[in-house]
Amino acid sequence: MKWAVVRLGGQAESRQFPVALTQTIGFHGTATAPATWFYDVADAITGDMLAQTISPVAAPHTWRRPPVGPVSIATFGSTHYDVNGMLVLDWINEAPQPMWAFPIALSQTGGLDGDAAAPATWTYPSPTQRVGSHWRPGSTRPLRRTSGSARPRGR
Repeated sequence: MKWAVVRLGGQAESRQFPVALTQTIGFHGTATAPATWFYDVADAITGDMLAQTISPVAAPHTWRRPPVGPVSIATFGSTHYDVNGMLVLDWINEAPQPMWAFPIALSQTGGLDGDAAAPATWTYPSPTQRVGSHWRPGSTRPLRRTSGSARPRGR
C-alpha cells in the first residue's frame, strides 16, 4: 500500500521578495495627467525575468500612484506570488516629483476681441521679449536678482 498527501485548494501566498525594475514604456505625468510607467520585473537576487511590460497599478498589483502629477521611474520594489500563482507588485520606489510653476504677468499688445463670428486674435509678448524680464532668452531657468541686477544662476 502507498500513501500520498494531496492538498485540496489553492496554494498559500508566498513570502515577499525583492525585484529589480526596468522602465519599458510610459509617461512621467503632468499637473493634469497621471504617470503611466510600465516595467519589466526581474528577481533582484538571481536576475531571472519574472514579467514584462507590467503596469504596477493594474490588478492584481497593489501599488497606487498619485491621481495626477509626475513620478520618478522606479528601479526596485517588493513582490510576492498570490494564491493563484500570479506575481503581485506590492511596493516600488516611484516617488512624486515636484511641479514648479512660475507666475508671469501678460499685457495684451495687439489683436482684436472675438465675437460670435470670429475668435479673439489677442497677442502677447513672450517673457524673453519683456524689458526687465526675469528669464534668460531661450531658457526656462529663472534668473536670481542680486543687488538689483539680474544674473543667471550657475554658468
